[in-house]
Amino acid sequence: MKVSVVVPTYDSAEWIGTCLASVRKSFKGELIVVDGGSQDGTTAKVMDYRACIYRSSLNFSEQCNEGAREAMGDVVLFLSPQVEVLPGWREAIEEALQSEYVVGGGLRTIWEGESLKARLFSWGQDFGSRCLDVSLAPQGIFVRRKSFLSVGGFSPNAVLPHLWLAQKLKAVGEFSYLDAAVKVMVRPWESKGMVATSLGYVKAYREHRRLDIN
Repeated sequence: MKVSVVVPTYDSAEWIGTCLASVRKSFKGELIVVDGGSQDGTTAKVMDYRACIYRSSLNFSEQCNEGAREAMGDVVLFLSPQVEVLPGWREAIEEALQSEYVVGGGLRTIWEGESLKARLFSWGQDFGSRCLDVSLAPQGIFVRRKSFLSVGGFSPNAVLPHLWLAQKLKAVGEFSYLDAAVKVMVRPWESKGMVATSLGYVKAYREHRRLDIN
């Protein structure tokens, strides 16, 4: 089973190295970065990690879709540039996909740090994802490439593209939420604040449910 990793970026020079280094610790396969027009030297940082670089308009869905079109793998893992993948991610994905019914899924999200706030956010996202049987955070989503293309990829117009994709995938197979995890770096969210970020997700989820984009 060949896996391709796709990372959409924009002005991510401060943390992209940490993300890609975590991938390269246990993965020598295809690593694709799709940049949305960074001006801070992000693409120069990427060169150190033997990644293929493509360019796209600045839109999460379009960047991910471009990466999937270029990918050669049977499976695509979409990663946020603000995370580190923790050990065991590839084995967990391959094990889940041993079932022909599983078409994709999500990795568990752990917020960086030992603070009570970080532990609560980690628990809250994990609890919500397991209850809804989706991935509430877009930081780590995997999918069979054929299934991804068959449902049209991510919708550029969806309020929460990762939830839109999960719903489409569940219509054609199983969406598996794994114990394997990504660790969210706090630095990128410091200016917005973790609480504001969490409340933003709640608001966006409500809007997603209201619009029910098809």
